[in-house]
Amino acid sequence: MMFAESSPATVIRAEGRLVPGASPKTYRAPSAAPTTPQEANDLLTRVERILEQGRATDGLLEQITRFLGANSAAWTPVHRARLRRALAGFDGTAVVDAIVAMIQSHPRTDILDEAELALRGLAPHSASRMRRLVLEPGLDAGVRVCILRAAARLDTSGSAESVRLALSDPETELRDAAIALLAELALPTGRAWLQQRLDRESSAMVQDAIRDALASFPR
Repeated sequence: MMFAESSPATVIRAEGRLVPGASPKTYRAPSAAPTTPQEANDLLTRVERILEQGRATDGLLEQITRFLGANSAAWTPVHRARLRRALAGFDGTAVVDAIVAMIQSHPRTDILDEAELALRGLAPHSASRMRRLVLEPGLDAGVRVCILRAAARLDTSGSAESVRLALSDPETELRDAAIALLAELALPTGRAWLQQRLDRESSAMVQDAIRDALASFPR
């Protein structure tokens, strides 16, 4: 992922770390993912320093988002947690869009799981952007499930309507995720919504999921 070198906050490829470029506001990004825990640590330390100095850019955000779910021993659980905290330091709308763009390109289960954790670590107001993206039919169903789960767990009351709408989504995967969320979050209206959906649901598998979810609600 590259962006123009003429930008005042240009990210240029270099070896394994973020380092100052030709101008005080220019930074070089790693040419490849860190291969050792020390390289990951150095990268994250530099990113954290840039964030502390208030010099974060959309280009830097794009660069570090690609490390979510990186399948490498370099990214220890501690480093993954630091990366998620760093992402939370960017503008909420921008980071939601960056994460969604990345997982749409790489909708692997491990990356989706890591992305959900990152989205859940953002400020609660970021959930409004997630709720809008859940409605995007052009996104992969797994990506939409990831966004829905993150929004519902980040802002449960504000996302209740999105979960209800997902119960009627054409994608079985979305309906199934909404059912699980209603059971998990125990929304006051969840039982009624599930019962209404059961009467209309055509998929036997989803019907079974609804019955299981209904059984989890107190009578």
